[in-house]
Amino acid sequence: MKNGFWKVFFYEFKILVGSPKKLFLCLGLPLILFFFFGLLFKVGTPNSFKVAVIDYDKSSTSRKIIRLLESTPEISFSVALNNEDEAKKLLKRGDIYAVVVLPQGIQKNVLDGQQSEIICYTNGQFLLPAGNIQKAFSTTIAMISAGIDIEKRKKKGQEGYWAHADVQPIKLDVHNMYNPYSNYGYYLITPFLPFMLEMLVVILSIYIIGTPLKYGFADSWLRMSGGNSWAALWGKLLPYTIVFCFVGWFMNFYLFRIIGTPLQVPLWNVVLLTFVLILTHQLVAVFFVNITKDLRSALTFGGGFCAICFSFGAYTFPIEGLPKFIQDVSNIFPYTHFIKYFVNRAIKGIPMNYTLHNLIALGAYFVLFLCSYPLFVKKLKRGGYE
Repeated sequence: MKNGFWKVFFYEFKILVGSPKKLFLCLGLPLILFFFFGLLFKVGTPNSFKVAVIDYDKSSTSRKIIRLLESTPEISFSVALNNEDEAKKLLKRGDIYAVVVLPQGIQKNVLDGQQSEIICYTNGQFLLPAGNIQKAFSTTIAMISAGIDIEKRKKKGQEGYWAHADVQPIKLDVHNMYNPYSNYGYYLITPFLPFMLEMLVVILSIYIIGTPLKYGFADSWLRMSGGNSWAALWGKLLPYTIVFCFVGWFMNFYLFRIIGTPLQVPLWNVVLLTFVLILTHQLVAVFFVNITKDLRSALTFGGGFCAICFSFGAYTFPIEGLPKFIQDVSNIFPYTHFIKYFVNRAIKGIPMNYTLHNLIALGAYFVLFLCSYPLFVKKLKRGGYE
């Protein structure tokens, strides 16, 4: 078995090194995809949305409010208008995302202790900009109002601590569960890169194993391995496994060291987990080769399986919010278990004992591979597909 394994390994390694097409698909294409998504989400957190301002008061107080609003990352006052009709035209054209209107009499009302109303119109067609602008606007105006109230209390002789306590008796402590850094670069690149990798691993592994079966020279492949189907299979896959593991290492280095995604565990932890992802999906690829009657069907089922796994992984929507049937179906896909473990351990830093079941679930695909392995042996001995 040992000699046969190395014969197949070195033979396949020479083919890989001597084939620019295979080298590009295994090494060049995933790196290009990684850089593409890195550049696509380079900005990370969207900010500096164009907002128009209409200042009817034109007082020092209104100008201070405008400065405080513009100091937020989300709001950038790009144009000052004279009336709301102009603002509506710009909103409809999509030239601006929102309009802030400061009515006349703000400074007078503040000095007299009366309430003033500042209006923010947003374009609801753009959900992300509108939501971020509204959030920044509400937070800033609330801070300004609280600041005015605190200053009034201090002038009446109340101490600063008690003034703050009276203005805000209940302090908020907000935690964002699913995008904790409010950074769409970190949030979306983290699942996209492993998704691209696992899709390439499955499709290329199916092609590598299925090609000899399609063209009928599986018997010579088996003879090279000394008649050992196990040596034939892993001797052929291992050169590509090594290349994929290098790509997996670079993926994590690029994600956590170059892009700067926060990492709560040592880098080698996520690298080893990525190696498990690669091996698991190679087993899935062999499974599809084993249960199908031709290479085309294997590629179709394998590609389709990978294409829908991102949706069933429920990364951008909590899986607990999906119907029970969909929750059960999502467990079929190894990507679901991988991304849960990957995010919970690497990004959130959740202890391993709370996420170990996802890692164990990946081992179930080895059992699936073993169940279909006799079909692979049968195809090898027959010399290919029927």
